[in-house]
Amino acid sequence: MQKNDEDLKRQIAELESRVSGIENQIGNINSNLTILQQQGKLNSDEINSLKALTSDLSTLTNEIKNGGVTNSVDITNLKTSLQQAATIIQLESLKTTITQLGETINKIDTEQKATATATSELQSAITKMAADLEELKNGESTQEINGKIEKGGFLKGSILYLFEMDSTLTQTGRSFNSTITDNYGSFSLRVKNLKGKNVRVVSSGFYFNEVSGKNSSSQISLSGLVKINTSEAVNVNILTALEEPRVKYLIDQGKSFNDAKIQSVNEVLSVFGIQNPGIKRAEKVNLIGSSSRSNILLSLSTMLVGFRSDGELTEILNDIAEDLKTDGLLNDVSLGNSIMTHLYYLDTTKVINQVKAKYTALYPDSILNKINLSYLDQFKKSTSYIKSFDLIEYPALGSTIYKGKNILNSTTTTLNNNIFEISANLVESALKFRVEVTADAGELSELLGTNKNWAISYPTKNKAILETSTVGLNTITFTTGTLPSKTATLTVKFYENGLSVPTITKTIPVNLN
Repeated sequence: MQKNDEDLKRQIAELESRVSGIENQIGNINSNLTILQQQGKLNSDEINSLKALTSDLSTLTNEIKNGGVTNSVDITNLKTSLQQAATIIQLESLKTTITQLGETINKIDTEQKATATATSELQSAITKMAADLEELKNGESTQEINGKIEKGGFLKGSILYLFEMDSTLTQTGRSFNSTITDNYGSFSLRVKNLKGKNVRVVSSGFYFNEVSGKNSSSQISLSGLVKINTSEAVNVNILTALEEPRVKYLIDQGKSFNDAKIQSVNEVLSVFGIQNPGIKRAEKVNLIGSSSRSNILLSLSTMLVGFRSDGELTEILNDIAEDLKTDGLLNDVSLGNSIMTHLYYLDTTKVINQVKAKYTALYPDSILNKINLSYLDQFKKSTSYIKSFDLIEYPALGSTIYKGKNILNSTTTTLNNNIFEISANLVESALKFRVEVTADAGELSELLGTNKNWAISYPTKNKAILETSTVGLNTITFTTGTLPSKTATLTVKFYENGLSVPTITKTIPVNLN
């Protein structure tokens, strides 16, 4: 037997213990179908397609229980039935559920990572179908809304609210709520008797920070204006947050919802020098995926979080969104310069590796290997915005009792004393700094009691490597010791944010005469 068939048989064997309850649920569905047919709420084509579907599901569960599936033929046949059923059924909530069933079966066939949980997902989807049928029988209309809240992905337990809106995007007073179900921002929300299609989704929570590689230390809020008119996912992300005030403004000016959404997302992307590859709805874009759309969203998410605190991230998102509101342009140059300043220190290779590590349990390598930050690099090369301030500051004098010159400061070009300071002030979190100091004469050593926050190593007696990731002032006093000719030269290399290539290299003559 081929390896793929062996793997499939092994995995299906693991599922056997999970399918025992599905038959009862299929029975309940068939009972409800009979009732609906009697009441005239489903036509014969819909009834037949649904019963054919439940028959196929019964066959699958029996085969799984009896160990009868040894290849993917039965699964392929089932997927065909699911596609046919979804084509025939016109009831939106049932069609959505059938489509989700098809996606679950597809996971069994193609995603070995997901196979271990596929049957439990299948069981859940069937339960939802039964609930849909029961609500139809009672004359209720229910929509299931699924999606992700992504800065990075919001963490499990984060709360989200869906506010019903009228055609003018005024809240009707009705709202629904749910919570994030995993650490990737996923949510599912069942909404009854939604009067219109326009809604506002708002979520507050902790999130994965792709720059630091860690979860955020405090919560942020993201929101989006969306229209519920398809079975596709509804996502809230950086794009939906940035476009929201602009969308509302354009609708107030007489634009249709669709036109306002298309125009606003084009304008947001233009701010970052990106030509829209076909995004019409920001809420349809996922943070992780194999398309250029996902890489656009990841690039924007990365450049805006930078090394900012959670409060600073919220501030810059709000400032950019409000700046775009009336004309779709970013008029505040300081906001663009702030973005470029943070990008100066960013290690894109490190970010990509951290994102891959975060999502490796959720996506196959075929998708993860297509992740890139090319749109971020494109922005850096083409923009007129500049690095306008420092996230790592180098004070002129050290803070120890010796008050020596700081050799990292740009004004320190010579030394007339063999005692000097090495001081760096890390303004933002997630930054790292390394400095290498080499003397062509003498012997480098630190003065006792002066080290604050530096980790130090000495590859040779005349070379010191200092590293820190502590926010705030990091300082130490050094000496070159006795210099035979009373002269020496220090070579200083800066590795800002731990980059592999020095961002600054300087030489400093030491003259004790």
